[in-house]
Amino acid sequence: MTRSSGSQPAPTVVESYSTAQLPAAGTRGRLAQVTDSNARLWLDDGKRWSPLLDNVVNVLSFGAVSSVAATTATMQAALDSRADVYLPAGAYHVDQPLRFYSGQTVFGDGKSVTQIITAEPIIVFQSADYPMYTRDVRFRDLLINNTAQAYGVPGSIGIDFTGVSFSQIERVSMRGHEIGIRGRDTALRTWVRKKPTTATRLLVTATDTLYTGGEHVTVEYPGDNGEKTDLTGEVTSVAPHDDADYPALDVAWDGNVTATSVPVGALVRRTLPPSGAGGYYVSVLDCEIATCGRGISLTNSGNNWTVLDGRVAQNITGVHVEAAVGNRISSAFEKNGLGIEFGPGADANTVIDGCYFEANGNLKFWHEQPVMPPVLGAVRCRPGAIDNTIEPGLFSNGEDTVVDEGDARNTYSGAHLQRFPSIVSGHSNGQNILFNGDFEVPSADENVADGWFRSTTAPAGTVLGIEDGSKDPATLPAGAKAAQRWVLGDGRNDLFFLYRDVAVIPGQWYTFTAQTRATPRTAPPCTAC
Repeated sequence: MTRSSGSQPAPTVVESYSTAQLPAAGTRGRLAQVTDSNARLWLDDGKRWSPLLDNVVNVLSFGAVSSVAATTATMQAALDSRADVYLPAGAYHVDQPLRFYSGQTVFGDGKSVTQIITAEPIIVFQSADYPMYTRDVRFRDLLINNTAQAYGVPGSIGIDFTGVSFSQIERVSMRGHEIGIRGRDTALRTWVRKKPTTATRLLVTATDTLYTGGEHVTVEYPGDNGEKTDLTGEVTSVAPHDDADYPALDVAWDGNVTATSVPVGALVRRTLPPSGAGGYYVSVLDCEIATCGRGISLTNSGNNWTVLDGRVAQNITGVHVEAAVGNRISSAFEKNGLGIEFGPGADANTVIDGCYFEANGNLKFWHEQPVMPPVLGAVRCRPGAIDNTIEPGLFSNGEDTVVDEGDARNTYSGAHLQRFPSIVSGHSNGQNILFNGDFEVPSADENVADGWFRSTTAPAGTVLGIEDGSKDPATLPAGAKAAQRWVLGDGRNDLFFLYRDVAVIPGQWYTFTAQTRATPRTAPPCTAC
């Protein structure tokens, strides 16, 4: 239910004064922002000004919450008071981003009864000083929901903590966003991906959500003498998607310099103000995040976050970490396409002992959804992710695989892979084998046995075949009659497995067994398959 005041007065405007400059008292209920007091908000009771010591305001005191436009304006007016903002139970429909400030708490009566709702591709909450340093912010006891579509409205973010540090999100529920919660550093780093051929244009990694015209950037790279070289300038424009050079930045350089000497891989970052960078040391506690593209996205030095005691369910990716270090994760992950993903530059992050994984990568579930995740499983370490640790947890389904696509630089200390074989494609010329008597009779479908199916299209370079234990008993476990083997020749690491639907009789017990085997990376490819 949307709350309504019955009229739509203009939102309350809170003006700022020093204590000595406060206007004469006499207007009961008037608020003022006092700039030289620890109690930031002061109240005129009709006779005198006095500090609002608990520093909490009720959003309903700032205007109507009837129409979407009125509700958005009222909520922003409450936030602009810079006091802590209380949202009583109800539904608050908004269509524009809401800006919060350092030191501010936004809280409701509970994530099932205080609902902030949008159907627009917007960032619902973002720092008023975005993307600059903000700290000591807290959100709790709210639902932030995008109702336009499931699994990620492009451009929709529930809470954007770019540049926000030393803060907390507690008992908050997220639904339907492209990203539920985003954390990243103020500096917004990217890299030169192709050597510049013009004096003003840099081709960089994706720029959509990083830069706009008018922002100042610094490019860092080793000079001819080996010492660090810095180029600074102002972004004049960002190439659109239909530009042949997308993604690219056009930069007006400071001084008599050009970009043509900048090497591939040079660091491009936002030029920081004296206040410095932010985006670190945030806790996400007891939150419920579902039906988002990415539930939590920690990138671009979104470091040292702690995600504890929440439920992350039915997202395309539950938690994504890339170019970020020191993050600690312990929650329940259920029916995500991919529970946790460590991308390039994810370093020294930890999946804490006690995480719970259930049916992440459940192909049957995702076939019934409007989208299909590109990768399925519980935890994935992509190439370039190093020194991450996955501690033992509860993996309740065979779909919950742990895959390290790097060079053994990540550590998994549980026994899950032995208990529930992942049957993944392996490295280089890895050869993988699954044995079952049903494989004795192959079908005409690329040598996959009758009644069996592939989870995805076979990756390029895959060779499938049926092996008979009587011809080469050493290739199969004792007692096995036949096996399905595939060889991957080009080194891709897609999650790829065989499955079949089995009809079972209630009340009877069944045992299903499988085995994964991979030859050493130095072994030659199998020529007999």
